[in-house]
Amino acid sequence: DDAAVFPHQTLGFVYEKQEELFGEKGGFERAADQYLLALSLNDLRDDYRNEADLLLNVGNAFYNLENYRRAYEFYTRREKAGVHFDVAGRELVYLERIAKSAFESNRVDESVLRYDRALAFLDKIPAKELPAKTAMEHRARLLDERAFALEQGGKPGEASVAYLDAAKANSIAGNDANSARALRNAALNLFEKGTDGGEVDAKSLVDALVYLEDSLGAVKKHGVVVQTEKPKGKHGLFS
Repeated sequence: DDAAVFPHQTLGFVYEKQEELFGEKGGFERAADQYLLALSLNDLRDDYRNEADLLLNVGNAFYNLENYRRAYEFYTRREKAGVHFDVAGRELVYLERIAKSAFESNRVDESVLRYDRALAFLDKIPAKELPAKTAMEHRARLLDERAFALEQGGKPGEASVAYLDAAKANSIAGNDANSARALRNAALNLFEKGTDGGEVDAKSLVDALVYLEDSLGAVKKHGVVVQTEKPKGKHGLFS
């Protein structure tokens, strides 16, 4: 009942925020434990909405721990619960995270479809609920990750087009260094497409040269994104 579930769910929230906002180590692990306990105590028949909220809570905790397989497990259970979100922004973050979790769980083709779904949902959010600048930042990030998924899925032609879309969105969002990097990745994927299977595709190679020159010009003007720490997982041709 609520009396048994609520304390653990509240503790989970507190632990989660302690690490998220104040950097207190171990908060996400403790949050996952408390959310899982609350989930085990919740009666689905009496409170199906809280069941859906707890599934999301657990998924988020595992996502923050970069345990993407477990995050994907609970995010998909949240999906199957069929309970609508009350806040569009919260649903958008969920759609972004389930797409990334699918990708990091080696469900690459599925992740592309989920990124498409997130982008379609983003287009439906009214401007009064999501400011234009924030929406474009979401779009740029989603397009970047979608392009990378296509690249890792062995589809350089589609990836090059996707990276061009990402470059444009990043430019509009004011992320000029990310835009330059996306142009460079578009060029390299086109180069791969142009030499795939031992056959030369002249048009792809010419286009690749054009985009590479554009990216170099942008790099000179804006610089590139410098990562001070090597990220985990898979990486693009240039990161």
